[in-house]
Amino acid sequence: MTEGQWKQVQNTTHFIVEQQAKFEGQRAKNAAAADKRFAQAEKRLAGLERFADRATRAADRRMAKAEAETAELKAALRSLLQAMRRSAGNGKGKA
Repeated sequence: MTEGQWKQVQNTTHFIVEQQAKFEGQRAKNAAAADKRFAQAEKRLAGLERFADRATRAADRRMAKAEAETAELKAALRSLLQAMRRSAGNGKGKA
């Protein structure tokens, strides 16, 4: 191998090493940025989970209240219907 060929191999090797170092540096930056975005996404997801839990508990409370009110309304309507039936029955007997 001539001295010129040896110098060309050295230059090519140096260029490849520099390019690889640049690539690795960029890859490390990209990985760090991805890790940061992932951590932010995890925080947002945790916040959404807390919100969903609170909303579900609130909806459960409202549903339980509505069911109780519905039961009370049904009972009141039954009583009213029974009273109306008794009244209607008494009215027929008197007329």
